[in-house]
Amino acid sequence: MILELNEVCKTYVQGSKKIEVLKNLNLKLQKGERVSIVGQSGSGKSTLLGLIAGLDTPDSGKIILAGKNLAALNEKEVTRVRGESLGIVFQQFHLIPHLTAQENVHLP
Repeated sequence: MILELNEVCKTYVQGSKKIEVLKNLNLKLQKGERVSIVGQSGSGKSTLLGLIAGLDTPDSGKIILAGKNLAALNEKEVTRVRGESLGIVFQQFHLIPHLTAQENVHLP
């Protein structure tokens, strides 16, 4: 199992209002398996990717990436696991202009 999410929840607070973005999300991905995350603007896609990458933490639940429970790791360990196991291109990406798309993806 390369990625496992167990009962992952994430809520944001806007003023006095709580917005449940992810509620009891479960997901299992085997190495080599591919998925697409699609949905309307504001549906939690970026939140989910940030949690999987260890850039944010869930309010509850467990995220296991490459056999490591992200909540049990310090920042340096999370960075190492992310660097070895995950590739991310952000919405506000900063590609190196003189490289091809493939070269930019392989750079990390």
